[in-house]
Amino acid sequence: MKNITTTAMPALHALFCAALAMTSVSSPFYCNDNTMQVVNSLPPKRWSWNDCGTPESPVQITDAQYSLDRPTPGDNLTITIKGTSGVDIEDGAYLDVLLKMEEFVYIDQAYPLCDGSSFNTSCPLKAGTHEIVNTIAIPDTMPVASYYARFNAYSAGHDELGCVEFHVKLIQG
Repeated sequence: MKNITTTAMPALHALFCAALAMTSVSSPFYCNDNTMQVVNSLPPKRWSWNDCGTPESPVQITDAQYSLDRPTPGDNLTITIKGTSGVDIEDGAYLDVLLKMEEFVYIDQAYPLCDGSSFNTSCPLKAGTHEIVNTIAIPDTMPVASYYARFNAYSAGHDELGCVEFHVKLIQG
């Protein structure tokens, strides 16, 4: 931690600290009286998620969590997705998975949702609230880069059920 004393510029200090307090952005600064401390121990989160379905989609994603804030190649990463389904999900449902590294397509493939081979789920899943937990091993050979993943869920009849997307930045360990 490094201190920055602002006694010579109290108005600037007050303005800066007030601006930090009004934002919801994580900041590497901590304001205290006439001293700002630069905090190096607050690593930025390296992932985000978004429900990319429509408000009318039968499946609404309510939360997604990663076991690691700073994923690196070679790590085991557990992803927990919580959501609510307004319909029963039957055998034959599947996920279209798109994984891009920067702008290059890494994976563009459909996977069965219900047979337990790709995801820890079995069908039928009754309408209601569900949590899906899946652990993946990030290959040691996976390049350190920014990734985009999109999961579109479809019923056995090819009706779109819902969608979730992730942005993940792998860092060197």
